[in-house]
Amino acid sequence: MARPLPHRWQPVDVPVTPTFAEARVVAHHALQLAAVPGTSMLPAADDGSHTNLSWRPGKRAFAGRRIPRNRPFRASLEVPTLTLALVDTDDQRIGALPLAGHTRAQALDWLALAIQEHTGQPLGTSLCLPALGLPDHPVADGAPFPQPDPHALDQLALWFGNADELLRALRPVLAAAGEVRCWPEHFDLATLVRLDGPKADPETARSVAVGLSPGDEHFDEPYLYVLPWPPPNLLHRSIPTLAGGGGWHFEGWVGPALPASSLLPQAQAEQIDAFIESALIACMHLLGA
Repeated sequence: MARPLPHRWQPVDVPVTPTFAEARVVAHHALQLAAVPGTSMLPAADDGSHTNLSWRPGKRAFAGRRIPRNRPFRASLEVPTLTLALVDTDDQRIGALPLAGHTRAQALDWLALAIQEHTGQPLGTSLCLPALGLPDHPVADGAPFPQPDPHALDQLALWFGNADELLRALRPVLAAAGEVRCWPEHFDLATLVRLDGPKADPETARSVAVGLSPGDEHFDEPYLYVLPWPPPNLLHRSIPTLAGGGGWHFEGWVGPALPASSLLPQAQAEQIDAFIESALIACMHLLGA
């Protein structure tokens, strides 16, 4: 990365709004519904990729994997309005359900009916949610989805839209970078750079993940991360300095991180590019790549 990445980072709230964390947790639970068709109706992939989703910039939505029925479809979550939608392969709505005021069970019933009406065929399987271990929220115990603060949801969509464009811009620079995907259990958007080839043992093969989390148990705010694998042993080694205001994270995982609170109001794109470049160089050096 000898020059700035060709992406358009739109300035985000710094710091994030007080209502952002609630919006993020509610959206995390809502995202599981968009992953339901892939989880329930596709052959299970060893790596769980049948459950993951992509960001659709024009819709500001996460869309699950395509279901190849007589009339193909996928489910999506439109983040700014917290709306569950059934869409065709061109991302055009077939039907939509605003989730506020509805329980997960009601949303699953709606999704099953929408799929059957669209295909004209019985489901042939039960619809099930993909993930366990989500952040605590009454929605998981049967409460209706609340309506989060609209501005917080808009900012959440802005973070993911920025991250999607940033990560897609990385792919031509890093030839080994994979698809940009969101994993429903973690609610992060990331690409994986495989350093030892696609046939290497994933448990021991060297890789670097680059992504954005909207916040989790490690940071109660969005953060960009670069995650080397296997975790480097930094004992008795000098820790590489990071640019752009980033720092090293050591609790639960080891790698560079740039939290939202470290971003400056101005020149966010330049700061992020500097962080990503320095973090990638540092991680690849530690992995001997």
